[in-house]
Amino acid sequence: MGFLTRGRLGASQARMLSLALLLAVIASGALASEMSVRFYDGREDGWFWYQDPAPEPEPEPEAAPPAPPQAAAPAEPAGPKPLSSAWLKTAIPEYLERAMDDPSPDNVRAVLYLQRIAVDKATQYAELSQAVTLGDPFLDTEFERPLSNFAAQEVDRAALAARTGLLRHLAQEIGVMWFFRSDCPYCERQAPMMQALEYATGLNVMSVSLDGAGLPSGAFADSFVVDRGQAAQLGVQTTPTIFVMRPPGDIEMVAQGMMEFSDLQARLLLIARRKGWISEEAWEATRPQRRTTVAVAPEELDPALLDDPAALVAHLRAAMARP
Repeated sequence: MGFLTRGRLGASQARMLSLALLLAVIASGALASEMSVRFYDGREDGWFWYQDPAPEPEPEPEAAPPAPPQAAAPAEPAGPKPLSSAWLKTAIPEYLERAMDDPSPDNVRAVLYLQRIAVDKATQYAELSQAVTLGDPFLDTEFERPLSNFAAQEVDRAALAARTGLLRHLAQEIGVMWFFRSDCPYCERQAPMMQALEYATGLNVMSVSLDGAGLPSGAFADSFVVDRGQAAQLGVQTTPTIFVMRPPGDIEMVAQGMMEFSDLQARLLLIARRKGWISEEAWEATRPQRRTTVAVAPEELDPALLDDPAALVAHLRAAMARP
């Protein structure tokens, strides 16, 4: 060995050195064995003996907040006052059913007395409503159409005159065409109505014969024309059939079948109003009954008025008086 080159050692020193080397070898083997055992003993721990950190303790669940106290159920509204109209409305059928199922004198008498109370209430209302209506221009129907015969006849005559005058004005713009057959008895009776319309209003009345012949009475004998397909184009199904025309191409059916003179005038004006040929004011002047309407928009109504009948009536009257 290199460290022995300087000279020979004594026998005792050589033995001591050998013993020391042997002890070192034994010690290193034991250490390696212990390390090997510790390495394999920790194989369950994973590579490099990694230790997972200890799990943190789970937080304890927070206590649920106490439930809010339940609101008390609203008290049921009290029923209608006994013997009031609302109470009678539900009570009489109940008492009647009881009397029909158990027709004792007391049960039947109870129904009759309740009915008498209801009739008395209705009678009082009717009498007072009649008194309140008289003289009120918005409630009294006498202001819209008189009830007496002589006054109603005068209103009708005035309305007829207004219709005739308005049709005279319209005669400059519109005309009437009617279809007939020579063997149609209804056409024979309609012809005088058409002649009266032509004479009273000045409307141009065109008579069209479907079978090419004139009426037996000779009405419109000099002026009727023969159908040249107009009836098929207008969908005529029966006779007499009447149309109103406004150039250049506006045609509207007025009636199928017979129609009296006054009804014919009213129908013509109704069509003229719908078509916009006459104004609303002109149309109202031809009516035998004045129309009154309550034109109140809901948004205009103050809710406070609903609890004050006098204020509510004043508001409605003002609304009805508006033009």
